Amino acid sequence: NSGTSGMAEQSARETTNTLEELNMQMGAEHERMQRVLESLDESSTQIATVDEHYTEYGKRLANASKLLQGLKHRMETDSSYIWYAFLFFVSVCVYVVLKRTGAIRLGKFTMNTTAGTISYVFESLLEALVTMGLL
Repeated sequence: NSGTSGMAEQSARETTNTLEELNMQMGAEHERMQRVLESLDESSTQIATVDEHYTEYGKRLANASKLLQGLKHRMETDSSYIWYAFLFFVSVCVYVVLKRTGAIRLGKFTMNTTAGTISYVFESLLEALVTMGLL
């Protein structure tokens, strides 16, 4: 009976040793899983931070795009005003030249011809501006 109880005792020790080894392995695996979980938490936090930064940059880019569109429109408007001012200046210069040369004083026929000439000059200038895409 002592042989049977010795075998049973030996078997119980082996089982206990195996269970202790399994317990240690499970503890080590648990610690490894805890480190992985902490690493995943850190990565998730970093990803959320990067996502916030990209969202902020996206908003800034959209705002900058709107501002640039406004500036472009303002520039086009200013450009047309400059051309209108230039045309007004040219018309005043033509008027002054015609007035000083006496072309306006010569009578109706000359005045009509002068008006036709001025009209032709303005039409040519406007056509050139439209062709260049400035109007």
